[in-house]
Amino acid sequence: MCYVDLKEVKSMSKYSSGEIAALCNVSVRTVQYYDCQNLLKPSEISEGGRRLYSEEDVKKLRLICMFRSLGLSLSCIKEIVENGNGNEILLTLLEDQEHRLSGEISELQKQKDAVESIKKDIKECGFLTVNSSQDIEPVSYTHLRAHETSAHL
Repeated sequence: MCYVDLKEVKSMSKYSSGEIAALCNVSVRTVQYYDCQNLLKPSEISEGGRRLYSEEDVKKLRLICMFRSLGLSLSCIKEIVENGNGNEILLTLLEDQEHRLSGEISELQKQKDAVESIKKDIKECGFLTVNSSQDIEPVSYTHLRAHETSAHL
């Protein structure tokens, strides 16, 4: 009698766009977009024209998703994935991303400090004084506007 391990069968199978999207918690449209951007090409195209993805493609999409969660652009991710020695490129890109994030954190900390200062003045004086508002360094409201926009989506 011959027994077949179901896990082994699934690892040899192919995944549709919907299946690979579900496995990686992205939309089918995202998978299709990555195909159009030559970032994640299907291993096969069925006779009916359906994209079919392998286990290696699943791993690649998970890697892409991880890089996206770190804030890397698709062009950077494509460079990493296509390059045979991706670790050096990845380290450089991650250092750049870390530097950019540090700048954003610094800007957000300034905004937070300004908010705390204004709250303190209002609590102590009952209103915002002209002197206190002049003492507060102007801050960029770009991040605040971005958060307001995304909160309404």
